[in-house]
Amino acid sequence: MLRLTIDPLVKQKGAKSTATFLRQHGFSMKESRTLSKAHHVAQMRDELLQRLCEVFQVLPNDLFRWHGALESHLHALNARPTVVLAQTLGQMSQQQLDALYGHLVQQPPTQAAPTPKYAGTLHLNVKRMVLQRQPQLGVNYLRSKGFTLGEARKLLDPKRVSVKVTMLTRLCTTFGCMPNDLYDWQGAEAHPLNVLRKPPVPNLTALLAHLPPEEVQRILRGDVGG
Repeated sequence: MLRLTIDPLVKQKGAKSTATFLRQHGFSMKESRTLSKAHHVAQMRDELLQRLCEVFQVLPNDLFRWHGALESHLHALNARPTVVLAQTLGQMSQQQLDALYGHLVQQPPTQAAPTPKYAGTLHLNVKRMVLQRQPQLGVNYLRSKGFTLGEARKLLDPKRVSVKVTMLTRLCTTFGCMPNDLYDWQGAEAHPLNVLRKPPVPNLTALLAHLPPEEVQRILRGDVGG
């Protein structure tokens, strides 16, 4: 399943204590204590996820790690930048390493500026995922995927403000997507989370209805190059 994992992000900021770091960035004592044991977090509020993204200047994908089968597409979340960087450095020649070292010494990295605060909200948008697949079904589509009537109604409720991490895992598995795909940004375009803003959902059924059957089959097979 997915697990919230923020300790590596805290260390990247140069802080030793997760709870202390969070307190310094406006989180309450209770929130800081809970998040310092992030892998135990069972309920994720949209508002809390947004604040974490803003503090660490990351996207939802960067806050979660996958604990489970290596075959799952969610295992890609475990490819931490530091691991990728280590692999890249291991493949470089000595001449390339020397050139890289000289460049970094001449231009040492500077600390990133604090993320500006802009009006906007990050929210889980399951309705969009359903509309892309079966726009006429809504609740019934989720029920056909194994969700109970109560779960389906809650997930599609515009007033919903939180989701269990286990439910987030089920949604990613059901739709074959990542956390970033489930969350939408509504607010200032200058905000870093604006990259999560999604375009209007196209009516794929109507678009495909105008094509010959053989063309539809070709597209569904993934043969769209010609």
